[in-house]
Amino acid sequence: MKSVYDEYNNIGEYGTAHPYIAGPVKNMKIKTRLSVIIAVAFLIYFILIASLVAYLLKSNSDDFYTRWLENDRKSLETIFDREFKDLAEVYYHAINQNVDLSEIARSHEYSYIIFFDRNGNILRVVGNPLFSDSIPNSTFRDIASLAKAYTIPLKGFFYDNGLYMLYSVPVYENGSYKGYTTVLRKFTDSDIEYTKSVLDVDILEFQRERVEKNGEVSIFYPVYDPKNNMIGYFRLAYINDIDPLIVQSYQYGLLASGAILLVTIVALTQIIDRTFLKRLEVLKNFMENISRRGFKTGERVKLSGDDEIRVLADSINSALNVIEHNNKRIEGLSENLRIVNKALRHDLINDLSVIRGFAELAMENQACEYCPRIVERVDKAVNMIRKMKEVEQTISSRDFSSFRISEVIASVMQNYDIKWSIYGDARVMADFGIYSVFENLISNAVKHGKTDRMKFEVLHENGEVTIRTIDYGVGIPEEIRDRIFDEGFTTSSGQGIGLFIVKKLIEKYGGSVSVHTNEPSGTVFTIKLKSVQDNN
Repeated sequence: MKSVYDEYNNIGEYGTAHPYIAGPVKNMKIKTRLSVIIAVAFLIYFILIASLVAYLLKSNSDDFYTRWLENDRKSLETIFDREFKDLAEVYYHAINQNVDLSEIARSHEYSYIIFFDRNGNILRVVGNPLFSDSIPNSTFRDIASLAKAYTIPLKGFFYDNGLYMLYSVPVYENGSYKGYTTVLRKFTDSDIEYTKSVLDVDILEFQRERVEKNGEVSIFYPVYDPKNNMIGYFRLAYINDIDPLIVQSYQYGLLASGAILLVTIVALTQIIDRTFLKRLEVLKNFMENISRRGFKTGERVKLSGDDEIRVLADSINSALNVIEHNNKRIEGLSENLRIVNKALRHDLINDLSVIRGFAELAMENQACEYCPRIVERVDKAVNMIRKMKEVEQTISSRDFSSFRISEVIASVMQNYDIKWSIYGDARVMADFGIYSVFENLISNAVKHGKTDRMKFEVLHENGEVTIRTIDYGVGIPEEIRDRIFDEGFTTSSGQGIGLFIVKKLIEKYGGSVSVHTNEPSGTVFTIKLKSVQDNN
């Protein structure tokens, strides 16, 4: 597991932003996003409330007009009921008397007054002398059962393209059912207009189909032909117009609500911005600065408040305290290690020089068969110690500059007498350790891989440089390929600290290195580094 110090060094040493700390902002800012969310939420709320109010107004107005129509229907039926119920018995008992019922029919503008016995047989038909249309007795016989079935006075039927309203009232004598009196009245256009004015309805019409038009509230009375076949409906309807004052108040209410909503959104956004977002902006800028230029001793984030953002700021400051403390300890340990390492190198070189001196003296006296090998090994050890000193200095260095890959490779290849080629070129940020990287890779390929040629491919794409070092030698066995970069790993063929140094240097430059097989033979080392804009 990485420590806080390791995470910090990923920024400070290599100059790359840790993915959890900073990076390019590709999406909209929090303030913009939050404002959009608040606006959308309030807008949805506003639309829902407006729709609900509109629905309630419409629903309540429908209920109001429905009740109004029902009251009108009852009023109309009550009027007819009172008008004919009182006269029905008088009419019925006048059958056997010489009463001129035609005058009654004329005065009440009836077309016909028909008397039926309890079995529906016609007892008498009285016509209005002013009524020009003639209805035969057969038709009266057809409507006998229709008239008897009507318990509510207000009904109608069609005959000869004319609409007739039928009012039927049962007649009783001493509690005994005697028959019924039926009144027919042809419903003319003037009657329709008069009835509309009396009932104060908007629509009074005959319809073949039961259809209620949009925006209207209706009630329907079935209309039959004389043979009791339903052929349509008599419709009373109101146009559902909400009172203009209510509509105007509703519109003004919507405008006022919209203005209040807009002010609320702006005020709420500003409050959130001042309370939270600006403080988050301070945190973001602080961490971006650390990501861009590294951590400075004593640097801390300063925020007021007592909420979670303040807790987050305090946590960051605590982490920085740990980083600063660990940095000081590491610097002290590094200095101690450097002194010890320097002393050990000095002592080792002195001891090896003494051993070499004795070996050379023995060689001069021809007293030592293995002394030449001792001298060779001592020289190699001394060179290794000096090389490690150079590597230490290189790895600890933080002074990066721009290097052209083709120039570095050409410089290293001057030391090797093999064919080589390079395709592509780019610049990267590194130090002189970049020469050691390619020196180790090429040296291993030539000395241990036994390659007779090398190829280098440099691909520059999307701010990244990919360098492929390809040889055609014996290759690296698959079973050890994953371990060749490990510190201290070595094989009988001689790979040792060189590839470990390659890995550490590439990581110091903020890159990576990997190894693959070059089919049919050889090895490919792939290096990835950040590119530098080439201005030359």
